[in-house]
This record gives sequence, structure tokens and C-alpha cells, in this order.
Amino acid sequence: MSEIIKKREILLDYLERKNYLKTSKVRDAMLAVDRRNFVRSSDKLLAYDDTPLRIGQGQTISAPHMVVMMLEELNLDKADNLLEIGSGCGYHAAVASKMVSKVTTIERIPYIHELACKNLEDYENIEIISNNKKAFYRYTILDRYEAGMVLLGSEVKSLREKKLNLKDSFIAIKDNKILLIGAHISRYSHTGFEGHHPTRNRELLLHKKELLRLKDIVAQKGLTIVPLKVYFKGSVAKVEFATAKGKKTYQKKEALKIKDLEREARREMRKR
Repeated sequence: MSEIIKKREILLDYLERKNYLKTSKVRDAMLAVDRRNFVRSSDKLLAYDDTPLRIGQGQTISAPHMVVMMLEELNLDKADNLLEIGSGCGYHAAVASKMVSKVTTIERIPYIHELACKNLEDYENIEIISNNKKAFYRYTILDRYEAGMVLLGSEVKSLREKKLNLKDSFIAIKDNKILLIGAHISRYSHTGFEGHHPTRNRELLLHKKELLRLKDIVAQKGLTIVPLKVYFKGSVAKVEFATAKGKKTYQKKEALKIKDLEREARREMRKR
């Protein structure tokens, strides 16, 4: 038995004695994932301590007993599809992926999103969604829509590598076409030529009646259309977008206060 596996076994034995760990399927999933791959280099010696560790941007990787408690409570099955809100460094998603058919995980903080993408790139049954956190800060989100995108082959490959940034992107209707403008899809890393332009305009696919109805709503009510997230549904890339109304300054400040309170509440919960 390797030293690392031994440390994992010791930790899981401890969690079992403390009655956090109760089932063999959670134990097997925890054994299958090396927590060292999800912590900072300076913290690798602490990876198998039962404690949260900082990962940047004021965020932490949960203590192992918290991950075990969540997985035991969920009572997951191999046929399940799991949606996780808040990817963090990807450790919980990685462990859960050993227990279910598919994990879809969403992260709003760009740096943490990139960290999760890097840590989870070898996990084939985990989908990481890029979302547009600034849209929720700047706008009151109203009706939501889903559309396909007209993409080049290199863009699809880049999206599968999670190389997308929706910051400062928006959606406009021009000449009876609906376009995603300003979204940055990086060039595909393995192409032998220059490939697509990262911020080119991309047409979205809506039925004509739905497009005309949306156009009328936006014009009559003075609304904006904002992209919220991009994801794969099967093999097809989709965009979720919404009609939205710009927030006033006091509303933005109130949203920041609520976010600060939620962050403080999470910190207090971790201390318990």
C-alpha cells in the first residue's frame, strides 16, 4: 500500500469512527480521488487532515468530513445525474463523479471556475458550466430562454476545454437574427492553424415566431438581453439567456450587501 493510500485509509477510518462515514460506496469514492490534486502546492502535506484549506478568492476546499456528510445525505446512485452549485476547486464533484452517471457543476467566480476546469479536465463525466456572474449584479433577470449556437468546429472543441468567458458579452437582435456578441472563446489549443476569431459574433438559433416575439418584448418594454451561461446538452452547445432590466445603483449596493452577508454566513458554518 502506498503512503498516500495509507493516509487516505487512516482519514476514512477516523471519519467512520466519528460516524460521518457510513456506507461503502462513499468510502470507495473517497478512496478513488486524491485530495492532494485539489489543494495548493504549499498545502499538499495537509491534504489528508480533516480541515478546510484555502484555495484563493476567499474560498476553501471543504474539510473531508463535510464532503462525506453531503454524499451520505444525498444517497447517490450510479444512474443519477447530479447538479452542483458552486464548483470550488472541484474536489466534491470529483468524488461524486465516482458515484453517479454525470455531474454538472456551476461556478460564478472566474478564477475558481478556471481552477475547477484545470483540476477536473481528466474527469469525463463532469460538465463545468461557465456563467455570467456580472449579469446578475448589473440586471434584474426576467424571462429565460434557451438557444443553440452556430459554431465552427474549433469553437466546439474549445468549449469542451472550457475556454469560454462571458464577461462583457451581450445579445442583440439585428436584421431578424439574434447574435451573441463579445463572448470570448479561445482558439483551440491543438489546432495547427490560427482558427476562429475568439470574439466573433455568433448567431443563436431560435424559432422565427419566438424571435419576433422576443424582439417585440424588448422594444416595447425597453429591456436588455443578457447571456447567463453556456453548456452542452448532449453533444450540442446551448446558451441560456434572459430578458433583463438594468439595476439602479442602490439595488447593486443592496445586492453586494446580501452577497457579503451570505459569504459571512458560509464562513461561520465552516467554523462549526
